[in-house]
Amino acid sequence: MNIWQTASASLLLSLSSILPQTAQAAIAAVPMSSSAMQPIAIKPLVLRVAPIYDTYRAGDYTITISNNQPETGYTYRGCDRQNRCIDLQHGTSWYDGRRRGITWENGNYYYAVSWRNNNRSNSMILMVYHGDTVLLQAPMLPVVES
Repeated sequence: MNIWQTASASLLLSLSSILPQTAQAAIAAVPMSSSAMQPIAIKPLVLRVAPIYDTYRAGDYTITISNNQPETGYTYRGCDRQNRCIDLQHGTSWYDGRRRGITWENGNYYYAVSWRNNNRSNSMILMVYHGDTVLLQAPMLPVVES
């Protein structure tokens, strides 16, 4: 085995533990060059990661937040008990030295979810503002899917 094949085999072994089976199969199907002086051209492998959604209860509202996606950024879906919902995209993440959070804008309304640094599970708060006026401040509790 030449140096290119050795490096490629090592990379494949490293990637096999973290990539889904379909990506592993695509990588394993790439031919290896027999000459160390003639590297082969490999098309880049693009992996799309599905959004991760977290759902919480904040007072009378159910809040679902997705992770940061290239097309939509952080997303927010807030629904009341009558299932009237608002969907927001492109939330801005922030850190003020004590709390981390994400804020979404909708006209003159602002929706902010924040948590104590390194303690997201039991310190989350939802705050809804109209301009500078606080309309809602409620602790957020994780919703356990059954």
